[in-house]
Amino acid sequence: MINMKKIILTAFEPFGSLPTNSSFEVLKALPEDDLKVILPVSYNKCDDLIKHILLEQKPDYLLLLGQAQNRRAIALEQIAINLVNTPTRDNDGNFYINHLIKEDGHHGYFNTIEASSLVEELASTFPLYLSYSAGTYVCNYSFYLALYYVNQYQLPTKVGFIHFPLYKKQTEDDTLALELDTMVKATSRIIKILHNKKSS
Repeated sequence: MINMKKIILTAFEPFGSLPTNSSFEVLKALPEDDLKVILPVSYNKCDDLIKHILLEQKPDYLLLLGQAQNRRAIALEQIAINLVNTPTRDNDGNFYINHLIKEDGHHGYFNTIEASSLVEELASTFPLYLSYSAGTYVCNYSFYLALYYVNQYQLPTKVGFIHFPLYKKQTEDDTLALELDTMVKATSRIIKILHNKKSS
């Protein structure tokens, strides 16, 4: 009998000029089998919330979902870097240029869900690829924080990040969009694989 893992899924609220967020829509469409959390697009609020999730909920896996509107396929992120560097403001109006996320943190942390293996297994079925940059905005920030706290507190939680392009009803440019159902099905398969992994 397979022991089901405790998986927490996060997605982001809308930000910028778009009234919706593809990660939020994917999260809403997923079954209610796993705990779902909506993250604010806020540097200050994300830090406290991610730390709370890890220390209080103690999940086996934390799978963060985000939107990358200039991408054309689903991206599993390989690494988070210790940097915020964009003039784009968060939903609280804050922005940072060449700012370290954590002074005592590593330059970068690799994902711990074996993203490259997931891509190898699923790329023939779904439009997804392995990405080597989660950007320098709140997505990378949250991904880095999760891995930083796992490292700092020596937690067993495995952490991964999935970036979605826009979905087709979200934009008029179909070349920069996927069907929402495709993104939901791909994410469901990833979650199923994580649930079925043997405990290390």
